[in-house]
Amino acid sequence: MNRRCGANRGFTIVEIMVVISIIAVLLGLLLPALSGVKKRSRKAQEINAIRQVGLAWNLYANANNGAALPGYLETAVQEHWKVGYEYPDGTTIPPAPNYTGDNIAGPWTWRLLPHLDNALVMLHGYRDLISHDLVQDWQNADLSDPYTQSIRLVAELVATEPAFGYNAYYVGGWWAMVDFNGTLIPRYRFYGATIPSFGTPGGSPRRVSVVVRSVAQIRRSSELVIFCSSAELPPMTALQYHKLQDNVPGSHLVIPPFLAEELQWKTAGAGPGPGSVPGGGISVAGSGDPSTLEVVVDTSAPIGRYTGNVAVLYADGHSNSQTPGTLVDQRKWINIADQGGFQHQK
Repeated sequence: MNRRCGANRGFTIVEIMVVISIIAVLLGLLLPALSGVKKRSRKAQEINAIRQVGLAWNLYANANNGAALPGYLETAVQEHWKVGYEYPDGTTIPPAPNYTGDNIAGPWTWRLLPHLDNALVMLHGYRDLISHDLVQDWQNADLSDPYTQSIRLVAELVATEPAFGYNAYYVGGWWAMVDFNGTLIPRYRFYGATIPSFGTPGGSPRRVSVVVRSVAQIRRSSELVIFCSSAELPPMTALQYHKLQDNVPGSHLVIPPFLAEELQWKTAGAGPGPGSVPGGGISVAGSGDPSTLEVVVDTSAPIGRYTGNVAVLYADGHSNSQTPGTLVDQRKWINIADQGGFQHQK
């Protein structure tokens, strides 16, 4: 009789609360670890994607007599060269659609996608577009009514907001039509760049070629940044930078710490402006907290998705994940830079 009563004895409310508390503690310990594993997995996928983009960059060069992929072609340049690019369904991309005036065909993105077998996920994986059927969307879209067709928005997104920015000002070049002795010809920005006389009294600035036009010109392939994860950002503090979401819209461009003589971004907590620092502001970009950046002007800057580190691809094809502070060295961005604080005049 007593054994029967003992066998049917249930848990007390105290015992249940203790079990629930233990489970809650275990979940509290496990969830951050699982979150960290997920972030590291996403970072590994990002590194693999940027490596594939690097392979496509080399395929483009091989198919174009070793030429470095142009970073941006303004509309007039496309018309002058009579070049055209296509959406995945074969539809020609107009240089500047009338509905917005945006130059969707300008960024490097559409020139490289064919060498990626039009795998949109390689460029937009951060938006989780793995299942997005881009070709089907184009086939079903009414292109005569662009205002109401979301596919046009997708086209702009693909063109301007990939996960990885291209070091386009210094590799491949940003091309525009310029007046040369009364004739308009295509030229890339900084084609007439000069560098200071290195402090020589009475010395004159020396003209240099800061833009890589062909892969063969690259002399420090293991150091020169070609692509890295980036976003178009307004001036912001380091704290705001840390709050960036992993799905913040990307940028087709990434700009080094100095663009010509203008400071773009620096490590968080770095010192005064470049005009007041001897030596052209080397310490401005290179001091402070190396784990994050502070954007100084509206610019496209490196960002660290998932783990806080930046996914970077170099000219020799290797890729890795680095703290933002490791990218303040101008030698990583400009082929002929011989010092970390290298600057040039426009």
